[in-house]
Amino acid sequence: IFVLDPWFVQSGKVGVNRMQFLLESLQDVNQSLLKYNTRLLFFQGNPLQVLQRYLLQWKIGGRATFMPTLP
Repeated sequence: IFVLDPWFVQSGKVGVNRMQFLLESLQDVNQSLLKYNTRLLFFQGNPLQVLQRYLLQWKIGGRATFMPTLP
């Protein structure tokens, strides 16, 4: 699951090249996952709200998180 936070885009710290790299990388990850009969789920919105909504909808009781840091 990848959630693109609108704040990330609107912060002014993301140029066209960085966004293009991110989107191409996500496409590559998805292509790699397809080999294993799964895929990357991509959402836009507040990550906390998006994850809460889908965890409830999919009845998932546990979760793991990864918090990358930007330079």
